[in-house]
Amino acid sequence: MRGQENDNYITDTSIDVKLPCNPDKLRDPDFTVVQYLRNISQRQYEEDYFVARTMRMAGNWLEKNYRSKFFLYVDTFDPHEPWDPPRWYRELYNPGYKGEEVIYPRYWYVKDFLTIRELNHCRALYAAEVSLVDRWVGELLRKIEYLGIWNETVIIFTTDHGFCHGEHGIMGKALLDKERKFSFMPLYEEICHIPFIVYLPGIKPGRCLELVQLTDIMPTILELLKIENPETMQGKSILPLLEGRKMAVHKFAVSSPTIIFGAHANPYTTITTKQWSLILTAEREGEKIQDTKAVDGISKRGTSIGRYESCLYDLSADPFQKRNIIRKNRDIARKLHLEYIEFLRSIGTKDEYIQLWQTLKL
Repeated sequence: MRGQENDNYITDTSIDVKLPCNPDKLRDPDFTVVQYLRNISQRQYEEDYFVARTMRMAGNWLEKNYRSKFFLYVDTFDPHEPWDPPRWYRELYNPGYKGEEVIYPRYWYVKDFLTIRELNHCRALYAAEVSLVDRWVGELLRKIEYLGIWNETVIIFTTDHGFCHGEHGIMGKALLDKERKFSFMPLYEEICHIPFIVYLPGIKPGRCLELVQLTDIMPTILELLKIENPETMQGKSILPLLEGRKMAVHKFAVSSPTIIFGAHANPYTTITTKQWSLILTAEREGEKIQDTKAVDGISKRGTSIGRYESCLYDLSADPFQKRNIIRKNRDIARKLHLEYIEFLRSIGTKDEYIQLWQTLKL
């Protein structure tokens, strides 16, 4: 589906676009936002929005293929920024708002560029975008029902990461200053605790509090299809959990941008148990890492921004991660740290990357 974000889809530079707010409040206004506004310049109806078009195309594909065995992967970019849902969705959450529309906010410290009123409107825009996605995902689910295959179709709904809307004083999932210096940020719960919903025909609705990860999806699908799980798979099938049986899937969950590719892929990693969240920042030769590597369509390198510090949170007592208690609980942090090192070895991580974490002193 062409046209999302900064896709050079509409190349007619004569199209006059107007930024919806002060450009200092936007992420990459001169390229990404302007290009996006060109891409949507001919949009007229709700059916023209990307998520609507995506779900309709998926439904059309099902009409042609529903009589055969199929695997259909549907990726909707929304509710990623820019947040620009139809006005009737926005009115659900912030009716009567008059002011700047910060549809693609900077990835930065909120206090430096947004008022409280604007922050609340950003949250309303996001909620409205989620509602738009919900409505059109519902259309696809109805198509599955209309085609008569609801009781023989497994549906998995998830995402890649979350987003901070002012939590921890930050807007975004990373930090990007005006000079385009890029840095990952600590992977708080808002970033790494994501939706994971599975519909399995014949199974009663329920909720499970076990730790699972995206790497568990493929092994689960393979077991459902009675296909042997390759030894190279890192995840585990969660089919027993879906069927209501007890199963300890993971002792802890690991959240991190790319680990395998490059020694400096990320200065932050979060290790999560049912009680604890340990956010580690690596060191190199006694110095804090000063460069990072991100993958956002293309590989790029940036200079780290901000102060790095490993943190430990007790999620049972502090679910919003407001109190770093690592100084009084170093034994817990060190234990989780050692288990993380063993995990890295178990998945074949390069020694140079393991060394960055192994030398960390907690």
